[in-house]
Amino acid sequence: MGKKKNRQTELDLLRLIAMMGVIVMHIKLSGTVPHTQFGSTMYHGIWASVTWCVPVFVMISGRFFLDPARSVSPRKIWKEQLPRIVTAFLFWSAVYQAYYILFGESTLNWKGILSQYLIGPYHMWFLYMIVGLYAATPILRRISEDTSLTKYFLMLFFFAELLKEYGPYLPLVGSTIAYAAEKISLNTVLGFGGYYMLGWYLHHKELTKKQEAAIYTLGILSLCFTVFAASNLPIPLGQKEEFYQQYLKPNIILESAALYTLFVKRASKARFSEKLSGWISLLAENCFGIYLIHALVNEFVGRGSWKDVISPFLAVPILVVLIFTISAAIIIPLRRIPFVRKHLT
Repeated sequence: MGKKKNRQTELDLLRLIAMMGVIVMHIKLSGTVPHTQFGSTMYHGIWASVTWCVPVFVMISGRFFLDPARSVSPRKIWKEQLPRIVTAFLFWSAVYQAYYILFGESTLNWKGILSQYLIGPYHMWFLYMIVGLYAATPILRRISEDTSLTKYFLMLFFFAELLKEYGPYLPLVGSTIAYAAEKISLNTVLGFGGYYMLGWYLHHKELTKKQEAAIYTLGILSLCFTVFAASNLPIPLGQKEEFYQQYLKPNIILESAALYTLFVKRASKARFSEKLSGWISLLAENCFGIYLIHALVNEFVGRGSWKDVISPFLAVPILVVLIFTISAAIIIPLRRIPFVRKHLT
């Protein structure tokens, strides 16, 4: 099983790790392992330590779609990329709605079912976001072609998110900052487009040893802050439990940048055997399908009572391996069907 052409093993490996992180987060979200089985600090620490998973997926996409060597035009985006995402969404959302109905987890009338079908299950918000990024790709490529513009875009991205995410909660000046942030409205550089651009920039940019060390240091400090804040700091009134762990928080941006840099600058120099590269590539190219189905697998695997009688510190890794393995075992054979491979996974 040889390595496929034009694949980077380090990024394939990062995809797999990110997919594992997504499964960990969704084990928490679905309550598969009750949080009462953990101490508060450990509970928040586990989930806070994998929040980089979705940003890393977006950064990997940005590395490839913003690459000038890759042919990406508005026509190609709307003819090839977007239809695949939309078709996969419509199919898999129908699968999930059928599951909810058949297993009695849906008590909605037909209007509610239709609404839920169009919204999709909890993890498929990602497809909506990807559609937006793909649609904007031809514009973002014009920015990524100019290093100075890219740096300016990323600076605005970070500081705009810093202002929006934490500014309103500062004592005394918070309400003023919230008003100013709303009126300035830097929506052009807010959101996952910043991660998309960051993925290309960090891959393309030659970093000095000091710059690279600074990225890692900020990433480690941000991870420590995230874990500490999630388990010890008060949550602002009206905000969700995962306030400090949200994807666009500046601390998560720095965490994600550090991990991504580690792979594109360091893991890229590692020598993988041809066999190992082949297996990593095989699993990585199935990650989209695994992402789509893993929440359903989690529903079935999570029903077992076995996890309630063992340590949660064993239950979580066992669940991650089970969910990933079962999902891959379903998706890999399905992708041998040309239509499924091209349109649904």
